[in-house]
Amino acid sequence: MNILSLDIRQNEINYAIYRKTFSPLYFITGNPFAFPLFIKEIKRGNTRWEDLPSIIEGLKKEPLDCMILGLPFYKFNHHIIDLPLRSEKEIKTALAFELEKKLPLPVDQYLYNFTFLKKTGQGSTLLCLSIRKEHLLNIIEPLRNTAIPVAGISCTFTTEIIHIARKNRGRLIMAQQDGEYIYLACLLDSEIKALRLIRRDEEIEYPFGFQDPSIPAYLLRSPNIKPSGLSEERDERLKHYQTIELNPTELIIKTPKHLQFIPDDLAMPFRDIRLKVAGAISGTAVIIFLLTDLLALYKEKRAYEHFTNLVSEIKELRSTGPLEERSLLINRYSQLKTDTFNILSALRRTLPRGTILSSVNIDIQNRLLEIEGRSSSSSSVLQALESSGFFKNISYSGAITVKEGKEVFRFRMEIK
Repeated sequence: MNILSLDIRQNEINYAIYRKTFSPLYFITGNPFAFPLFIKEIKRGNTRWEDLPSIIEGLKKEPLDCMILGLPFYKFNHHIIDLPLRSEKEIKTALAFELEKKLPLPVDQYLYNFTFLKKTGQGSTLLCLSIRKEHLLNIIEPLRNTAIPVAGISCTFTTEIIHIARKNRGRLIMAQQDGEYIYLACLLDSEIKALRLIRRDEEIEYPFGFQDPSIPAYLLRSPNIKPSGLSEERDERLKHYQTIELNPTELIIKTPKHLQFIPDDLAMPFRDIRLKVAGAISGTAVIIFLLTDLLALYKEKRAYEHFTNLVSEIKELRSTGPLEERSLLINRYSQLKTDTFNILSALRRTLPRGTILSSVNIDIQNRLLEIEGRSSSSSSVLQALESSGFFKNISYSGAITVKEGKEVFRFRMEIK
């Protein structure tokens, strides 16, 4: 798979094409555990926004399966939020009410997502990013004409923060310059203590405990970005910063599932081959099941026909004395087998799929039947028996219990 990665900055765009090699099981399982898959860089460069469509047309010489976008930090609203909740489902419900208090416009005008910064017994600390739908649409609208599906949208700076935080031990200040903006993050080990978005002419404010000038300061930048550096006259504490050469375009395609912004109504569809493979496997399994079912039915029919032929031959024998009595017994046995077979066949056709019978008691003389078994829903078994047309006066003959996640039932009924 060839992936186009775009790192969008204020004054330029860095692009790169990567070939991602999947494991043999990817088309079935995907990459659920975020294992690092082999990625090979094919081409890279940088361009201006107005030149991007023509650049992409030139890149199409390499077949491109999808593109992933990294947007600049200043496009997002960011908040570090403490909630007395730990469940992701509960947080998603409560987060909209929290953002309603913090965002300048109604929350339904934004797309937002979050990642966990810390979990405690009392709750969670979250990093939440939100972006206006209108702004995101304006960014990706010119890319629709390229006919390359957008498979992911994230924030480049937070991707870099998470990448560094995983390896950080101690106190760390991260600074990144993007045109007239400076992005600032303060880390304590792997925990993000503060995020700042400031302009170059503003004073830098640090959270408590990070004013010590001995704390290392880092300017994170791609090899293709050549900023002029932070102003030494304005802040002596960042005078001797260390430069880390990161590759944001590669980090973007390795971004975890959190902090992704790709709504169905804005992004182009991404055709995931796993859906086709999963569908083909499911269809094959259904066909095999049906063929197995038909084969079992065919074998039962052949056995029944063979038994019937034997009974017919015996009936044709002219018997006298004890032989007549033996023939009568054989006829009765034949009728008994036929009735039993019909009852079992009716059960087989009637019971819902997934129902397991552990006991079947048939009283042919009194036309009574009692069954015992397990099913995910005993009520669905009762409904199926009542609508079969073969049984009547169906009732529970024992208490319903639950075993291994299934209901154990016992029904008594009359045979029509």
